[in-house]
Amino acid sequence: MLSGKYQGNLLKSAENEGDGLCVDAEPEADPDYEIVAIQEYSTHKNISLKRRNK
Repeated sequence: MLSGKYQGNLLKSAENEGDGLCVDAEPEADPDYEIVAIQEYSTHKNISLKRRNK
């Protein structure tokens, strides 16, 4: 499990959970992590990620 902070408007709670994200994978490869939760705050979003099975 990983967590991170995101500042921007592309990710939204209840809309982008389940989307894939490349952390250790090359950009052209299949995503190696999945967004499992997005907590929205006024200045940022906390993102929880789970490693996908290979």
